Amino acid sequence: MFAADDTDNHRYIVRAVDVQKTYTMGDVQTHALRGATVDVYEGEYLSIMGPSGSGKSTLFNMIGGLSKPTAGKVYIDQVDIAQLDANELAWL
Repeated sequence: MFAADDTDNHRYIVRAVDVQKTYTMGDVQTHALRGATVDVYEGEYLSIMGPSGSGKSTLFNMIGGLSKPTAGKVYIDQVDIAQLDANELAWL
């Protein structure tokens, strides 16, 4: 479980903290995402914009549980999704 900052009584629905994704092929490392942090509160709408190759899809794949971050944490409804198995993730 993740203890959300409740100083303003808002609840995080999505929280990504210092999320990084690195792909390795042989000796070559490609950094797709370097330390992204985003908080989405209950009832909030947002858009994520950026140029091609900036890591938007990579971030959404990790938030959706399709990919795991190389470093950092992703929480959905205050649950660390890295701790969930495939069935639990499907029901989340």
